[in-house]
Amino acid sequence: MHPLIQRTALLVCFTLVATYAFVTFQGPHGIAALMEKRRQISALQEENATLAAENERLAVTVDALAKKPSAQKLKIRERLKLIQPGETQLMLPNETPASQPAK
Repeated sequence: MHPLIQRTALLVCFTLVATYAFVTFQGPHGIAALMEKRRQISALQEENATLAAENERLAVTVDALAKKPSAQKLKIRERLKLIQPGETQLMLPNETPASQPAK
């Protein structure tokens, strides 16, 4: 084969490979998409760790309530805002210092 044809063919092949690589890396499945996926994975792993810690905390709370009926009863009363006969409940207004009029 003629050396000029070999060089031209090699140059054309190299140009095609370089163009394909450029389009592939810049396309929708390229490096930018890969970096975004890694960021999403990192965020989801962090959220997963937070939720696992919250689950552990809630499991400890459930175990404590299961072992102590008095604590369970108190928690129910707090959540439902129940009072027993003979008890008096005081309801105070929720005012913040910013909402009070200046004197």
